[in-house]
Amino acid sequence: MKTLIFWLLLIIDCYCRQIYFEELNYWPKEKSKVIDYGSMRLTRSRDKKFFYFKGSFTLLNSLANEKLVILELHKKDAIILRTIKPFCEFIRTETEFWPKLSRNSNMPKNNPCPFPSGRYTVQKFSIKFSRKLVEPLNNGKYTMTIIMQQAGNDLLKYMIVFSIKN
Repeated sequence: MKTLIFWLLLIIDCYCRQIYFEELNYWPKEKSKVIDYGSMRLTRSRDKKFFYFKGSFTLLNSLANEKLVILELHKKDAIILRTIKPFCEFIRTETEFWPKLSRNSNMPKNNPCPFPSGRYTVQKFSIKFSRKLVEPLNNGKYTMTIIMQQAGNDLLKYMIVFSIKN
């Protein structure tokens, strides 16, 4: 009986928890060698549960496996998770954002490698974390960093700060 109560409380806790997006930052702010942000706009919803992207951007170079995608999750100064994948493997295996982004844009749908340069338009793409991403995390403030590197040099960097609360 105690085990059943424990699992019910755990499920209720996971279900009741909310994610609030605090901020999203990117680097470089000035002209990048990889992307021209063009008319891309970022808007946070009033309830802080979503970020919306809308507009057009130009990918200046094709992206292939010589570029690495580094995903880090931090709580305070401690790294909780760190994943490093070649770009093509990242878009092929990432299931949280990439499929939805490709559906809501004119980006290639079949994850080609190399990913072609060109002008892409995004139709109101929203960032929202799924419950499966949040379940193992405790309440608190987190920073997710996504870095694209080539030959050890940072080309792009995105930082999402979010909080998990009951």
